[in-house]
Amino acid sequence: MQKKGQAAAELLIILAVAIIILIAIYSFSFEAITDIGQEQIVETAQTSVQDLANAANDVYTQGVGAKKRVFYHVPTNVDQSKSGIEGNAFVLNVLESDVFASANTCLLGTMPTSTGGHFVWLTAQEQCVFVGIENIEISKTSSYVTLKQDDSETDIITITNNGGETATIFLTRNWTHYGNVDLNLDTYTFSLNAGQSQTVTLTYTSSVTSSGNHTGTISMGASFASGDENTSIPVTAEVLISDPLVFFPATRTARLVQSEIDNNNFEICNNGDNILTNISFSDSGTIANWIDPISTIASLLARSCKTTNYTVTVPGAQADGNYTGTITATDGIYTDTFELTINVVTLTSGDRFWFNWDTASFEDDGKHLVDWTIGNSSSVDSVVIDKMTISLWSTNDNDGAYLKKIWLNNGGSEVWNGTAGDGDELDITNFTIPISTSYSTDNRLEFDQLVNNDGEEFQIIFEF
Repeated sequence: MQKKGQAAAELLIILAVAIIILIAIYSFSFEAITDIGQEQIVETAQTSVQDLANAANDVYTQGVGAKKRVFYHVPTNVDQSKSGIEGNAFVLNVLESDVFASANTCLLGTMPTSTGGHFVWLTAQEQCVFVGIENIEISKTSSYVTLKQDDSETDIITITNNGGETATIFLTRNWTHYGNVDLNLDTYTFSLNAGQSQTVTLTYTSSVTSSGNHTGTISMGASFASGDENTSIPVTAEVLISDPLVFFPATRTARLVQSEIDNNNFEICNNGDNILTNISFSDSGTIANWIDPISTIASLLARSCKTTNYTVTVPGAQADGNYTGTITATDGIYTDTFELTINVVTLTSGDRFWFNWDTASFEDDGKHLVDWTIGNSSSVDSVVIDKMTISLWSTNDNDGAYLKKIWLNNGGSEVWNGTAGDGDELDITNFTIPISTSYSTDNRLEFDQLVNNDGEEFQIIFEF
């Protein structure tokens, strides 16, 4: 009996040890799974805001009226009250930290931030990009007509209510050319039920002495029970005198970066009553040598237009600024010109700069946060940092730590020293990151107390 009792006790001991081992394995696995899940949440948020920023840059580069519909996913653990559009950035506050991506232009409107997938429209306006679910759709992004002197022409736009509520539409003319060219709408206020459309006729009337381009806008306000939408479309009336050969449009402006290629087109029109033959094209102005040769048009029927392609290539080392050129069309008798303006822009320092926390660590004393990475992705221009803001650490810090020094580039550059609190904007000694260069070794934040013992978090904002 004693042996049986001893065997039973040994079995119980073995079972207890096995249970302890299994609990330890489960605890380790659960923590690992949790860490992986949190990384996936942050990666999903970063992908979403970056997709939105890329789309905003795309439509803004294409010009006013350009649109793009974007699908993005909002993961779990997002604080909606701290998420949305801030200035030129899309922000998702995930796990109490901001995940964001910045566009190259200001942003207007709203983005849904509830958990799940969302479609949102991005529309280029005059100065910014509008973000939001567009309930009201306008069939045209602009209205353009050509008239003779003492003439009248009409254009039709269709307004559709894609929302689920009845909308009241208000149209306003922003037009200052009365007496030369008059503009009238056949309706200015009307209601649209969900899914309903309404056509609006624009009538342009020229005087006997008017000539050239006359521009303005039609503003549209839509009032719903749940809110309002506002937009506008540019309107242009070009009065022709007698020359039947005409470009449409007469001007165009494009925003391009160095080495970018712009493939675009215009229409060359014959507004006369006879066939025009052998219409050739020539270039002049600052950007003449950026424009590829344009093929001759053998013949153009009366009262017809032909779409003609052209290509502009910006030189790789071109300085920022506005550059102009003229494309001239002639059949040997009649002549017209197309004015082209290219706004050359360099990627900003913020676009070239990159940062990575993954390499960071604390030194042994727990007062130094070191080895985070900064870099310049450009192969053309350097990046110059002149301000830094260090924040978030005081939220959990129980030691009352203050920032004392900032070092960059292998500890070789002390760019700031003093005493700073959480969120103070610091003027640093200008620090240059050369082209295609990064620094990670001993980039250093020095504090006067421990900052690694209370779950402190850190955020660095760089200004250029």
